[in-house]
Amino acid sequence: MLTCSFLGHNNIYDNNFPENLNTAIRSIVESNKEIKFIFYKVFSIFEKLCFDTVLRFKLKYPDKVFIAFVRSKSEKKTRIKEEIPECLIDEWIEAPFDYMKLKYPYKKVLKWVIEISDCLISYVYRSLYSADTEICTLAIQKVPSFIDLTEKETEIFIKECINGLSDKEKIIFDLLDKGYDKKQIGDKIGKTNSTISSQLDRSSIKIYSMLKRRYCMENEFRGRVCGILEIPSDTKTMEKFRNAINFLGSNYDVAQFFMTHDDFLLRFNAMLESQIYYINAVKIKLIYPSINGEVTEGEYMGRRFKEFTPFGQNFLPDKLISLEMSLNPTEEIIKNSDYCICCANDVEKIININRNVIILNLDKNDFE
Repeated sequence: MLTCSFLGHNNIYDNNFPENLNTAIRSIVESNKEIKFIFYKVFSIFEKLCFDTVLRFKLKYPDKVFIAFVRSKSEKKTRIKEEIPECLIDEWIEAPFDYMKLKYPYKKVLKWVIEISDCLISYVYRSLYSADTEICTLAIQKVPSFIDLTEKETEIFIKECINGLSDKEKIIFDLLDKGYDKKQIGDKIGKTNSTISSQLDRSSIKIYSMLKRRYCMENEFRGRVCGILEIPSDTKTMEKFRNAINFLGSNYDVAQFFMTHDDFLLRFNAMLESQIYYINAVKIKLIYPSINGEVTEGEYMGRRFKEFTPFGQNFLPDKLISLEMSLNPTEEIIKNSDYCICCANDVEKIININRNVIILNLDKNDFE
């Protein structure tokens, strides 16, 4: 099985990046029998977009695409579950060292991930000399297949930004280009290693600021919708449901939900009030079945509002976008959602209706 990992800046500075990433992953998937994508975390815009893209390919190639996450020996499994829903993961890979005890584990973990990878998809502009530059240089030497998604036009822009810095700042970048490390630069210009590091950090902030003004993909996931199909209310399933909602809210800005049952709505509301941490402006659309077309939408909505409001007194009215009527509410939800939280018996139905929706199947078995 081929293994593939990712390395990139926190933000995206190129319009074509999503398309280029999709093309790169498609090429890997279609040219290999099985492919395992390895992730360490999903915090930055780059990581979120990579994970989102892999999830969509996994939906199309469920027997070909596998997702693995790295964890430390001492890392509590419950904490990882809250960060990444286990229903989206196929395998845990335990690092051979306890990175939870390290103050800055990022570089060591990624270097190790690269060592076990056959392929690396990279989005690192090495002229920025960020924390990823050293790892990227190592990867070029170690990884059999290196896919670079940076663009020449942006590289030229970065060089122009460096040329606009002060003379002292330009000297540091010039020496870095010539292969000097920070200690050697400090010795050459009479500064300490920490002074050079601080100056480089300040210079990089200026360049990142200019890159952001040029183009920065910060709101790629805003406005996405999560459909919630009928799920059991047992404690274990509801814990998985809470973790899934927290993940979608914190990582993909999901705050709009479609669902069908007002009894579940009350449970969802109670969870929002006490256990959902990452969603603020929640908007909910309830979709109900029509009654043989005999009840008009206005009458149906009015009746439902009368029944629902007194019963759900703790439910904040401003969360409810609308009540809508449909001949097939479940199909309506699936068609209009980017994510669907469901149980196993709905998975095939979802795939048949919408092949682009990302499925969070709460019935997927836990594993050690």
